[in-house]
Amino acid sequence: MQGLVKRLLLGGIAGKVLGVLRELVAAWCLGTGLVANAYRLAQAAFLLPLHGFVSDAINGAFTPRYARLRVDDPDEAQRLFVAMQQILLIAGVAVAAALMFWAEHLVALMAPGFSAEARQLSAQYVMVLALALPAYVLVGLYGATELVHGQGTLVAARASVQSVGLLLGTLAAWALNRPLLIAVGFVTAYLGLLVWAALVNRKLGLRLTGRVGPASLWGATLKPVARVFAVLIWVPLALQVSQVVERRTASGLDVNAVAALDYARFITETLLILIAMPFGVAGQAAMPTMTDGAFRREALRATTVLVVVGLPLSAFIWAHAQLIVSVLFQRGAFTQASVAVTAQILGAYALGVVFLLVAYAGQKFLNARGQNGMVLRSTVLGVGAAVVCNLFLGRLLGVAVLGAAAALSGLVMMVLVLHALGLTRAVWQRTWTWWVTAVLHVLIVCIGRELIAPAWWIELLTGLVFWLLVVAAVRPQRELAVQAWRMLSKRGGNVDPSE
Repeated sequence: MQGLVKRLLLGGIAGKVLGVLRELVAAWCLGTGLVANAYRLAQAAFLLPLHGFVSDAINGAFTPRYARLRVDDPDEAQRLFVAMQQILLIAGVAVAAALMFWAEHLVALMAPGFSAEARQLSAQYVMVLALALPAYVLVGLYGATELVHGQGTLVAARASVQSVGLLLGTLAAWALNRPLLIAVGFVTAYLGLLVWAALVNRKLGLRLTGRVGPASLWGATLKPVARVFAVLIWVPLALQVSQVVERRTASGLDVNAVAALDYARFITETLLILIAMPFGVAGQAAMPTMTDGAFRREALRATTVLVVVGLPLSAFIWAHAQLIVSVLFQRGAFTQASVAVTAQILGAYALGVVFLLVAYAGQKFLNARGQNGMVLRSTVLGVGAAVVCNLFLGRLLGVAVLGAAAALSGLVMMVLVLHALGLTRAVWQRTWTWWVTAVLHVLIVCIGRELIAPAWWIELLTGLVFWLLVVAAVRPQRELAVQAWRMLSKRGGNVDPSE
């Protein structure tokens, strides 16, 4: 499992380097103006109907089943693959057609605060993006099968290829004053990914065409997957409601908020993809066949490392949100007004980084062990907390409510996931000094700003020195820091924080 984690980690780093470049170029060329807001909303609308359903159907239902069948019954595994491929293709084409037909209505639902011009442009974006939907869902399936076969090339490279397409599309749109070319870049990237993914799966010995068999065989093949998906379907439904509420809230709070939310989320999700995703995705491929003892050791090791890495990140991003946004984005069309809105959202969002890291990986671990009901409950309750926060605290918190809602959602999910894994006490016993250190860091920053308002570099240096001194002086923290480093490095093969 750890070799796969490292491969995905390296792929995630490459993808995020390109992703950072993509976001920087988008910020400099588009800022948080009309084109940026219209495209960001369109991308959310494109992902809304199928992304969550397909992700859960593949990762939560198909992947664990396929992993077991590949060992126990290879012929049945092939039938399952072909059946899923055909179903996803039909669904992708049908939803793409629906998006093209109802694009304007979907945009109006998600962004009632948009101007008529912004709504029109966003609807055009949705129509173009819809062309990529069949390829988008099939690439997800092909990546999952390759992962089960012990590789991870497609999953690791997917973000990189997508970023290249969007980067080239953004540059072309800016240079030629043709905004729709941004979406064309996305579509082109996924058509290329589809061809590559199909070739990779053929090399693995999978037949991409063929018949599953009579209706009775279809039922027998898909019934176990459908049973799991019937539980997991409520997760994307809950997320859809949350996304609609979030976008409606953003469009009503500030004209820059829709794009600003995505810039802030890009920073936090970069950490999620780089740090938590390798553990979660590799766990889904490897954990279904582990013994209970081995599963608990791997889950404890991963969640401990995620807390150790996530807490300092949460504290530093919260303390220096405006500096981070200014350094990354404040050029060209990204004005001081854009910085102010994005930094408010990021500062609140940052408080939940550690929660989201642990919750993401923990949910994948539960999926791998068939505990899908707990994944459902944790997600629905977490999303419910975010929806309530967005609906009722917007006037009090302003645009910061968008980040606060995400942080609250992560906290609820993390608590429930750790409880379901039976790791709450074990993780707390190993990491409580890290939680105390993070709280003290936040208090030091607050008191310092109230009393002396130090320069940003003094505040940053003080925080770094504080963490280094505490880690060096407190033995449990020092040991966990070393163990986390070893696990994430080439020397990490046999490190277990529980030992």
